Amino acid sequence: MQMVRIPREILRNLSDAIRTQSESDEDFAQSLECLRRLPENTIGYEVSRFIDVRRALSIPFAKAS
Repeated sequence: MQMVRIPREILRNLSDAIRTQSESDEDFAQSLECLRRLPENTIGYEVSRFIDVRRALSIPFAKAS
């Protein structure tokens, strides 16, 4: 199956929708874990990767002492 590049705006909208529909942080984490279990060539898997990257980039860097 051929991979199709999904525009970042669509991934952002889908990730925001998942977050909005989640009733709690635990519910969001469970939804994200389910998406991670999908095959790599699915939109759900790409959304989970997008969320993981956004989280990783939002972690502030520790300041040097």
